[in-house]
Amino acid sequence: MKAPRLSLSKWVRGDAVGEFEPGKVYVIEFWATWCAPCRRAIPHLTDLQKLLGPKGVTIVAIASQEHKGLADLERFVERQGERMGFSVAWDNEGRTDRDWMAASKSDGIPTAFVVDQSGRIAWIGHPASGLDRVLEQVLAGKFDIQVEAVLARRTRDIRARTQPLGAAFAEAQRAGDNARALSIVDEILRLDPKINGEWSLAKFELLATGMKQPEKAYTFASQCIESSISENSDALLNLAWTILGETAVPARNAQLAMVAAKRAQILTGGRSAVAHMVEARALFALGQKQEAITRQQSAVDLSDAGTDREEQRKRLEEYKRKAAE
Repeated sequence: MKAPRLSLSKWVRGDAVGEFEPGKVYVIEFWATWCAPCRRAIPHLTDLQKLLGPKGVTIVAIASQEHKGLADLERFVERQGERMGFSVAWDNEGRTDRDWMAASKSDGIPTAFVVDQSGRIAWIGHPASGLDRVLEQVLAGKFDIQVEAVLARRTRDIRARTQPLGAAFAEAQRAGDNARALSIVDEILRLDPKINGEWSLAKFELLATGMKQPEKAYTFASQCIESSISENSDALLNLAWTILGETAVPARNAQLAMVAAKRAQILTGGRSAVAHMVEARALFALGQKQEAITRQQSAVDLSDAGTDREEQRKRLEEYKRKAAE
């Protein structure tokens, strides 16, 4: 469909976008300052704007779900400085959110919409999962919107079929029925292991902690890293952090966590503070303490000013203290 008009209360950063100009490409992202995945996407979107801006791409991040209002949004954007190198707008009345998010039945953030050269919505998805590919194809005139529409419908269908299974899985876990929970999560993954990639972590935790089968859990995790979640940086980092940080996980496999973290580093182009943090944790667990300190310093440097950076700095000081003992 034709992209709806942007009805926005205030432009916090960058030039206002009134109409979508023919021949130009736009990325309209919905986000919030309190959303961790949204914050992780900021360096990636900045890099895309720098790289593709000269080719006619404009990135606009729209905040429509801010809990503390415009003042908090403005402070956040100001703290980011040049790290946030794209336009940011405030959707106080929620009109743009209704016209885009609600109309497309998109219920999670961050969500990015790509508007092509003819003003059509060509793609909807997570900015960390497929956006680069889509923009490359759109700019080259090779993007097949009909094929993408089929893929989008399949994704919505898989998500809809997963929802009741997810509820059944939770019920089985509450009842302590591990065998039934395993059967359900396997059914969820059979629907589509990549679309439902985040469920790989649920199966890993079930095998490792619920069923006390660490060998099976790690064999499964290794397979996932190579296949179903190989292009999903968030799932890779969640898996690695669970291996490294959950006290209930037996026979901790820091080397496998390192493999997952390094793959996530590649996917995020070394721009993710979380990826550096997770790799630092793996390095420290493997006894490479100075390397861990260096990597954690990168996590500090890349993290948002404020609470996030303070948390990363605390981890850095902890590594330094333990390395000196």
